[in-house]
Amino acid sequence: MNINIISVGKLSKIYQPLADNYRQMIRFRLLESEIVYKKKLSLQMIRSYESDLIKNKITGKNRLLFILDEKGKLFTSKDFANLLQNASLDNQNINFII
Repeated sequence: MNINIISVGKLSKIYQPLADNYRQMIRFRLLESEIVYKKKLSLQMIRSYESDLIKNKITGKNRLLFILDEKGKLFTSKDFANLLQNASLDNQNINFII
């Protein structure tokens, strides 16, 4: 199982120690992609451009995709752990889009 983290924007330096701590705890292969660009585009063009960049970063034929959004479905830690465990047992690649 691989874990792929795709983030739009650069990780703030304030969160870097926390991210480093989590990286050490992950037992699986971890891929990280930051989507950063400096083009000045309209809102509609930004969405389309970001969408294309994200699609190119999603990995694995047998994959599970999580799009993390504050308006999305909430999971308890236990439910989320069960999802990840089932994905691991099914040898799925997990993609997180932040």
